Amino acid sequence: MGLDYGIATNPKHYTCMIDLRGQAGQLDEAQNLIPEMPCEPDVATWGALLGVSRIQGNTELGEKTVELISSTS
Repeated sequence: MGLDYGIATNPKHYTCMIDLRGQAGQLDEAQNLIPEMPCEPDVATWGALLGVSRIQGNTELGEKTVELISSTS
């Protein structure tokens, strides 16, 4: 987005991508976006990952996300 359109990315853009990938069943790709973010993930980012893990029935990812949230708090 930045190179093509001159739009600076922010956590909301990444949260949207995490949600979209998770809804499409691409949980690994959704999870891998978080460490690539140029900014710190916010509560919405973690919520999106938790939400898609619940929707997709992936309790392992949900538990891992809770651990990540706990370690960053």
